[in-house]
Amino acid sequence: MQPATLRNMYGNIIVLRIGIAKPILDEPSILQVQRLPALHRDPFDRMLAYQAMEHGLIMLTPDHLMTQYPVQTLW
Repeated sequence: MQPATLRNMYGNIIVLRIGIAKPILDEPSILQVQRLPALHRDPFDRMLAYQAMEHGLIMLTPDHLMTQYPVQTLW
């Protein structure tokens, strides 16, 4: 099965394999993550939450703190 590719709003390529998206960590996203409330102490997890919000993704995580952000989670 060949992976599908598409571009996000910044022109970065996102590769989809079996319905799993790989968001790009780009400068605009890094700057926007500072606007999120610090509900989770880990800055990388806040980045993942922002990416899920920005791209309408479902986060696969057992971390209950992630449910404090407006993202859909699944575990």
